Amino acid sequence: MLYPYTKTDTTFTVPTSVTKIEAEAFTENQNLTSVTLPEGLLEIGGRAFLEVTNLTTLNLPSTLKT
Repeated sequence: MLYPYTKTDTTFTVPTSVTKIEAEAFTENQNLTSVTLPEGLLEIGGRAFLEVTNLTTLNLPSTLKT
């Protein structure tokens, strides 16, 4: 899953069907303050949240492996 760079939402809930967040998926998004990850998510790619400077809440699921 890759998050569109041009989106201006401040919150995002990753769909339950997603099992992998791609590398740099949210990189440099300055609008996001909260991201909710679903149970069933297994992997978050490298630098997925690099320079997402306004992010204050990130809920990690218990199913996360990497």
